[in-house]
Amino acid sequence: MKNKFEVLKSEDEHSIRNKIVQIRNTLESIEDPDFTFKYTPVKSFEDKQNYPLDFQIYMEEIGETEIAHNGFLVTYVLIPQNPNKNNDSDLWNWPFDSEDDDFWDEKNNLKVKDTKTITYDLDGSISYFDIRTKPYKFSNSYDEGTFTFFISWFAWTVDSFSEQTEKLEDILND
Repeated sequence: MKNKFEVLKSEDEHSIRNKIVQIRNTLESIEDPDFTFKYTPVKSFEDKQNYPLDFQIYMEEIGETEIAHNGFLVTYVLIPQNPNKNNDSDLWNWPFDSEDDDFWDEKNNLKVKDTKTITYDLDGSISYFDIRTKPYKFSNSYDEGTFTFFISWFAWTVDSFSEQTEKLEDILND
């Protein structure tokens, strides 16, 4: 059996796209008034070619996303952005005030200017890409290093916070 956090390592574009479409269809099919799944596909965004394939396909097929259950945020997924740039979203109200040269992760010498944030979720964790390498490297402030693929993190997050989904991780393991 594949490591559940490395399920996409040997997958091709067609296979990854099929799994992401299957995840979208699963979320769309939930008939529960307490479950909210809103999304807007994003076909193009800055430096798209530098992001891992699973994230590129996710943005094309699902895109910016809001998932809530029982009135509580599960996760938001937005177009990648520098956390210090002004943007149109009220979601990025950081608990700290930082400059581009401040450390995001001092242990790994990662500065704010070296990141593009993409998610915010119920437990307050932030997912981001380290843009110092290509393809950009996915990470999450809650559990850094566990997830190397965005879509694995997404499936785990939704499965963890929502009893309404069939196991999205199982779709990735098929």
